[in-house]
Parts: sequence; structure tokens; C-alpha cells
Amino acid sequence: MQVRREGLFSRWAAGAALASLAWSAHAVVPGQVETFSGASTTWSNGAGNIVPVQLMPSGGPGGTGDAFLQTSSSGGAGAGSRLVLLAPDSWDGDYLAASVGAISLDLNNLGSTDLSLRLLLEKDTLTRAVTTQFLLLPANSGWRSFQFSVLPQDLAGPAAAALAQVTQLRLIHAVDPVFPGPAITAVLGIDNVSAVAAIPEPASAWLLMGGMAGLVVLRRRNART
Repeated sequence: MQVRREGLFSRWAAGAALASLAWSAHAVVPGQVETFSGASTTWSNGAGNIVPVQLMPSGGPGGTGDAFLQTSSSGGAGAGSRLVLLAPDSWDGDYLAASVGAISLDLNNLGSTDLSLRLLLEKDTLTRAVTTQFLLLPANSGWRSFQFSVLPQDLAGPAAAALAQVTQLRLIHAVDPVFPGPAITAVLGIDNVSAVAAIPEPASAWLLMGGMAGLVVLRRRNART
């Protein structure tokens, strides 16, 4: 029985390791960018939305020939009534370990209703964090660049737990930092989504510099001896 238990544990451990590697392979990293210039996209606005996301071949922030993603919501009630954009699994991962401190993107409110846009980072349905910072994007805004901080202190909800294992990144319309947001009729353009590296706190930066200086001194002493 002992041998069988060890065999079962080994198989479980191997499976867990493979699952971890597969999850890590899609993990977010600072500097990654989505420009929506391909022929297809894995971004979505939900399976129930009667108007799926659309890749627009021109009219992005760069003007003629600059592709962008367009999403919409219908208002009222039911599927597709709320403005929600779901990122693919390449935006999942451990944001804390990866030192991702913000998400920047270009946005264009193509509709006739003002939008309050936030990011939502989800581990599971009980572990969700929403940016306290939001972008008030007026109707017919034109393209605007914005950066959402995803540092723990800038999120409402169980931020540390959500950031350590993000399984879904969403862009949402929400007047308050809660999910789900209100129903709204909207059309939104998105482009140049980018993961921005966190800037070390001043104290941390000085500690790092001090550690490096100490290492240099130690190496010099070792070289003399």
C-alpha cells in the first residue's frame, strides 16, 4: 500500500507541476503589448453578447491603417447589457511576482454615453479586485491614453490574493469600484494594451543599491586576498 500511495502522490505532483508550467507559460510579463493588428483575436465581450468584439482595420490612434478592437453593450437587461471586455489568458498570472504595476491602453468612446472605465482582476468569483482609479471617458471622446495602476494599494477588494493568481483580467464600465457595473448602451474602441513594470519604492531602491554596493566591496576584498 505504501508503494501505491507513493505512486499516486508522484503522479499528482507531476500533474500539478505540469499544470503550473502551463499556467506560467501564459503568464503576464512587463512590456507585453496587444495592438490588435492580427487577423483574429481572443479578446471577447462574453459568449452571450449578440454583438461580439470586432477587429477594425483602420481608425486607431495612429490614424488610417491602424487597426483596433471595438466592443459594445446593449443596455437594458440580460446578456450583453453591461460593458465588459475579457482579456485572453496571456494576461493572467502572478502580477506581484512579475512586478506588473499598471496596465496602459488607448481608448475611444465611440458611443453617445459617458463611460466610467476600470480594470477588474479576478482569481475566482470570491476573489476580485477593482481599480479605485477610473477613467471618465466622455461620449465621442476621440482616442485617449490612460494608465490604470494595479498596485495593491490602488485596488478595492482582496488585492494581494487576486494579484497573486489572476485568472481573468477585465475592462469594465463601473461608476463605483464594484462588479458587476450598471447596464449601459455603449461602443468602445481599444488599442495598444500594455503591461507596465512596477517602479520600486524609494526605500526598496536604496536597499537594492546598498546591496549591490556591498557585493562590489566584497568582491574587491576577495580579489585582494
